[in-house]
Amino acid sequence: MIAAAPAVLSQAQGLAGVASSAKQAAEAAALEAMNAEWTSLSGTLPAAVAAIESRVNILSKSKKLPANLDQATFESVKTGLADAKSLWDQATAAQASGNVEAAVTAGRQVKEKTDAALAALGMTAG
Repeated sequence: MIAAAPAVLSQAQGLAGVASSAKQAAEAAALEAMNAEWTSLSGTLPAAVAAIESRVNILSKSKKLPANLDQATFESVKTGLADAKSLWDQATAAQASGNVEAAVTAGRQVKEKTDAALAALGMTAG
């Protein structure tokens, strides 16, 4: 029994190495997925924010809101836009510092806010 101990130890160490390699592969895959998501978010969100901001500016100068938009919803859109811009600044700063996870998390929040604003304004995501 004791004679088999070195072989068992070697097998256990081999399994630990496999587990470590699998964990590293999973982490690399997760990072790759986050980088891909960041690329998608950074490719679409700035334009969406700009489109919302343009529409808000136009509507702010208008004497009357469109029939499908009441004042409370419009105020909510303006607040959401300000939040989205702030979150986008946080996202780009996180990405620039190498924290892709924080960048994607903030980017997802920006997407939620822009999607809600686009819907409230009767606009479609472009």
